[in-house]
Amino acid sequence: MSPTPPSLRPFRLVPLLAAGARLGVAALFILAAWPKLLDPAAFSVAVHNYRLLPPPGSALVGHFLPWLELVTAVALLLPRPRLRQGAWLLATLLSALFLLAQSTAWARGLDISCGCFGTGGKITGLDVFTRFLLLALTFTAYLQTCGPHSSRQ
Repeated sequence: MSPTPPSLRPFRLVPLLAAGARLGVAALFILAAWPKLLDPAAFSVAVHNYRLLPPPGSALVGHFLPWLELVTAVALLLPRPRLRQGAWLLATLLSALFLLAQSTAWARGLDISCGCFGTGGKITGLDVFTRFLLLALTFTAYLQTCGPHSSRQ
């Protein structure tokens, strides 16, 4: 039996979905980081409004986190499998942090902006759910980069 010609092979959807997830998460992190980089003081106030850290900690997170988001996004875009694997791990950890912060603020009924894209409305259950979806996506992508075909992620 002769091998199937490349033109007749089934369409490979998984690599396309992996690339779409990578580009989408990278774009999301860049769009989230940019306004915070432009006004780190305002983002520090947004972090402080979560009431999870003392003012010096909020200021440190407010100035450091946007850079971490940007570096993570850039690493997702680079054609280096090991770097992408680390970026997916970082994206997963950041997503878990975002989910934890927003869910505690929502559970405590805080009337605050999430600070996600520089400004925004009060945190809702939908915000918490979307952070959960982001965590699920980033964690799944991280696990895929650890698999036997990780050089394709």
